Amino acid sequence: MKTAPISVLQNFNVLFADDDLLQRESLTAVLQNYFHEVYTASNGVDALAKYEKNQIDLIIIDVQMPEMNGLDVVKTIRKKDRSTPIIVMSAHRHEAYLMEAIKLSLVDYLVKPITMTKLTCVLQSVAQTFFETGLFRQQIETNLEYDFINKCIWKETSQRIDLTKNEVIFLEFMIKRRGHLVDCRSIEHAIYGSEGSTQAVRNLLNRLRKKIDSKLVKNIKELGYVLS
Repeated sequence: MKTAPISVLQNFNVLFADDDLLQRESLTAVLQNYFHEVYTASNGVDALAKYEKNQIDLIIIDVQMPEMNGLDVVKTIRKKDRSTPIIVMSAHRHEAYLMEAIKLSLVDYLVKPITMTKLTCVLQSVAQTFFETGLFRQQIETNLEYDFINKCIWKETSQRIDLTKNEVIFLEFMIKRRGHLVDCRSIEHAIYGSEGSTQAVRNLLNRLRKKIDSKLVKNIKELGYVLS
């Protein structure tokens, strides 16, 4: 089986949540060498908010954090997202936490302190998981595949359709929430921040539909959008 190079992680974003300021800063500096974007959080509530507002491809989260512990954050995410790889960290190998972790489909459960050897090993595992589960390319319709590496769509596996930056953000945002109704405000914020509007989202979607000759993203009047 082909081994995925760890360098492919540069195309993905990671959310790193830890209430230990020193460890958060030191590991963030390391993660920035591997990932396109590193989002950080110091508590569970902040971690969940960062996940909801940004395109997150991997989550690394501490178990014991204020306001909302790491496992409760993971449980909340898993109710609607079973695909995003998650790594849980803890200062102790608690059996109760391990049993909970097994149920949550985690990539790994790391016991602190996190050494470079441990981190490199688990990140290589993540890259391999992305590769083996087909996360680099995902089928979005019978004849359409989205390529997470090249940020484009492949039609009939060979015809490449290039996308704009906003089309990429929109499509990846919807793929992560596939099968779920996504309100327009969330999409606006993900693409345009505070500068967005409902009409801007409509215009973007209409251009994308024409480009790929498909209506794979459906509009539910006055409620939002669904990628089926």
